[in-house]
Amino acid sequence: MDGDGNFWDQTQNEIKAATVAPNTSSFESVESIETVIPVSDINPKISQLNVPDGFIPHAPREIVSSVIAQTAVVIVLGAVLFVAIGLAFVVEFFNVFPMECDGELIELDDGTYLCHSDSYRYNTAYSFFENSTVSVTIFDGVDGFDYIDTLRWEHSDNFSVLGSLDPNWDEWSTWRHCEWEGDSFAGETRWYCSYSVNYYEEAFAYCEPSDSLWMCTDQYRISESNRYSSEEKSYTNDLTHSCFKAIPLSELSNQTLSDIEFKFFQQSYPAWCDGRAILSPEVNSNDTQLPFDGEAFLLFYDELYFEIQNNADVMQYSSSGVTSSSVMFEIFDENGREIIDVEMQMVGISILVFMGLLYILGVYAAYTQKSYIAHLGSENTVVLKSSLFNKPAKERGRIHLMPASYLREYITYSTDSEGNSSSTTNYEICTPEQPSLSIPSGFSRQKLVELTGLPVRRDY
Repeated sequence: MDGDGNFWDQTQNEIKAATVAPNTSSFESVESIETVIPVSDINPKISQLNVPDGFIPHAPREIVSSVIAQTAVVIVLGAVLFVAIGLAFVVEFFNVFPMECDGELIELDDGTYLCHSDSYRYNTAYSFFENSTVSVTIFDGVDGFDYIDTLRWEHSDNFSVLGSLDPNWDEWSTWRHCEWEGDSFAGETRWYCSYSVNYYEEAFAYCEPSDSLWMCTDQYRISESNRYSSEEKSYTNDLTHSCFKAIPLSELSNQTLSDIEFKFFQQSYPAWCDGRAILSPEVNSNDTQLPFDGEAFLLFYDELYFEIQNNADVMQYSSSGVTSSSVMFEIFDENGREIIDVEMQMVGISILVFMGLLYILGVYAAYTQKSYIAHLGSENTVVLKSSLFNKPAKERGRIHLMPASYLREYITYSTDSEGNSSSTTNYEICTPEQPSLSIPSGFSRQKLVELTGLPVRRDY
């Protein structure tokens, strides 16, 4: 041990002098770093293990638990918590590290700026429903996939509305692979589907192929005829509009973010955004046609999720392609630096410093935390002590040994949240008519036997 001498020196001076063999030191310190002997090494027919012949019961002896394992656990766990809480939450919430705009600055009415960045270009081909406000955009090879985006636009004074035609996801789901009667766990005359080819995950009443995916539902009666695709049952008859509020990008210079938020909540969605989409011909109007070859506009999502700190998509349609980008709802100055609350930033920095000091303190505490077990020689008493931060050890318990005393070995079992089971070997010293003395983890059976001279009894 580190420090001014051995902490058992004072205890040794308080006890009566012991007769010690000439070739035996008056005190022996051993660090318990050995691996616990496996339970399988114990002879199951023996209930009591004999004391080693070389043990001298009247010599004061001491062992100390290893701190390497517990320190490593604290280092890893503390680092995970520091990153998860400190970096993921504190840094973002308190704006500890202000952002810089890496794109175009858009000036607002109050002299502050928004950051417009991350522009992507998609080549497209277009077609229109005759006498209808619905436009169809076919994306070619975006991210390696071809898909169709059907859009509907309605103009309004404050916010226009863009609707994207989607399947009714409350009734339909997509799958990579489906097969009629591919399995039997849900019964016959079913479609069985999965995202992999190794096993089927769910069964459905009806499925139909759509491009490279399958569309499946349980909203129809189960029948043998469901093995074939049907125009009557097709998901195309059960479409809805996902609606977004939109505002031209040029109108940002005439208002502040507070103005935008106020208008957003005042603007309601048109009736066609609710319920099943009907693609019937309507009166064509230039005011309601999606603005191809027009200016870019911002798209805001459903008001339930609208927060002024979030990003908004920027879309610009032309006859040959679509440009998509984003605007961050953070306020920047004319130099592209985020305008933040300095007091909030200082609070965040203080929290990070406190968390760092707490982490260092926790690692130091784990490194210096030690448990000691000593046999007091002629008193024939075992004493348990512990210390922290290299301070003098404090007694945690003691037990007097008698001829009937023994070292009890038992196993405890535990199960984690994922259902994985583990076992731990534990020890305690038992003397008749005395409370037992539980031994902390970190001490091997071999060292405990060498220290106490007690036989081992298994309780499992």
